[in-house]
Amino acid sequence: MTSGVPPASLVVSCDWGALPGPEELLGGRERAYAASLEGPRRTEWVRTRLTAKLAVRRMSGESESGVEILPDRRGAPCLVAGPAAVTVSLAHTGALTVCAVTRGGRDGALGVDVEPLDPRNEILLPRLLGHGEQPHVVGGLSPGVRATALVSCKEAALKACRGASRSLRDHRLWRCREGRLWVRSAVPGAPDLRVFLSYGEGLVTALCQVGPRPPAYLRTTPEEVLAELRPGVPVR
Repeated sequence: MTSGVPPASLVVSCDWGALPGPEELLGGRERAYAASLEGPRRTEWVRTRLTAKLAVRRMSGESESGVEILPDRRGAPCLVAGPAAVTVSLAHTGALTVCAVTRGGRDGALGVDVEPLDPRNEILLPRLLGHGEQPHVVGGLSPGVRATALVSCKEAALKACRGASRSLRDHRLWRCREGRLWVRSAVPGAPDLRVFLSYGEGLVTALCQVGPRPPAYLRTTPEEVLAELRPGVPVR
């Protein structure tokens, strides 16, 4: 990362297009896990891990190449080797992979989701909204955008509140007097999480994290990811 006050978190996105992710850049345990997968699921799994490795390097400032990210017992990505006190969350849609990383904080209190804009998400509103929760909480958006934003926020919250309710309705969105968007954690006694939304190229990306400081966003390419993950390449 560059000098100065670091962001609370970093969100890295990479559109892999038709390029597969080279498995030789994975760690040994990651390669073994990837070998248990087949077809598109294997391709997506490798791409998300490579994107995440770049995100961890940029956030931590450490150039060591031993980062490994495997599913925990709930299936959520977990850093099993690499810099301490780094939390990771992953998302994907089509060829696009997204990784959010943060330093410190409670384990698991970070979630990212990306969704393609789809007006048909309006039919999901009864399944998304808790009692008294209003769809316009995400902002004055057109119905299709609003519904997709709600889906993305709730999915990100579900990832951040690991081990809590799997019902999207239980992760309730609200706005403070300053207009910031928050989600009430479904984990008893846990702090509310700040929600950040970004829009672009027919997609909605939602991030849930501890604290109000905004994240940094980085769009990269497969070529940049692969070049930086080669052994001996310094962190930018």
